Amino acid sequence: MELKELTAKDIMTESVVTCHADQSLNLVELTSEAKHVRHIPVVGDEDEPLGMLSVRDILKHFAAPSPNHFIPIKELMVKRVVTCTPTTALLDVARQLVDSQVSSVMVVDENKVVGIVTEHDFVLALLGKKPG
Repeated sequence: MELKELTAKDIMTESVVTCHADQSLNLVELTSEAKHVRHIPVVGDEDEPLGMLSVRDILKHFAAPSPNHFIPIKELMVKRVVTCTPTTALLDVARQLVDSQVSSVMVVDENKVVGIVTEHDFVLALLGKKPG
């Protein structure tokens, strides 16, 4: 299948590591390290998207004087959520990444996070590989 025929579902990571806004940074830090993820969608009780936390956000926090390991994620997360659906054309997802100046897009179906597409997933797609 040609790249222009692919959709978000074709390259998204389905086993998404998520966290809740009230969780503390230390727990999310441990999870992200153990699972080797760089982008963690922040979800509500119904798995609806609330924000995004990236390794970059965590590093910025720890670069500040007296960083708090127990700060709630809601104080660090980026609240501007960029989403697509599983059937969104891959070229449209790429435009979202570029236009929004983000490195990941949450894949949402019926207001629930069902996957994530990152810049890395695009590289894998170009190489003919699926994330996972």
